[in-house]
Amino acid sequence: SVFWCGDTRAVLCRNGVATQLSYDHRVSNEKEKQRIKELSGHDVSTGRLDGDLMVTRAFGDMRHKLGCVERIAPNTFRELMKIFLTPKPSDPKSLTDTQQKQHTDALICNPEYFEDFVKEEDEFIILGSDGLFDVLGNQRAVNVVRNALIEFKGDIKAVVQHLVETALKLESSDNVSAIVVALNVH
Repeated sequence: SVFWCGDTRAVLCRNGVATQLSYDHRVSNEKEKQRIKELSGHDVSTGRLDGDLMVTRAFGDMRHKLGCVERIAPNTFRELMKIFLTPKPSDPKSLTDTQQKQHTDALICNPEYFEDFVKEEDEFIILGSDGLFDVLGNQRAVNVVRNALIEFKGDIKAVVQHLVETALKLESSDNVSAIVVALNVH
């Protein structure tokens, strides 16, 4: 099983071919965009959630999770509502009183998941941040790992370091994190 949340990605290498197992939780994802459009008081017209975040699911970013704060700390919630959601003349996108009462968090941390069995031809899975895949893409990342497995004689730590350094050399403008899970590497 592969569970994911946010703009990280899981890519399987099966016989040298990249297969994307997860889908980025971003405003550009039509399924996520539709989910948010059905909620009250959120804007995705700029390609960002409420003009701020590209992700639609994430851990943290509590100012975007007021429903969670309301359940955990009601007094803090009331104060945050005053700060973040009170309509201001200079901010026409602020929520009205009715919208505040109907407000549902658009940024959630509910993961999605994919289940399958590991097959003999499955070599490895790359788990990586958007900074990795934005510059490498799925197949190129798989190719980098396959070549590095040979070059570094299966040393996974060296392979991952090489993968991250490759993305950085390509001038990724975002965070770059990676994990390689060896499955049937010979």
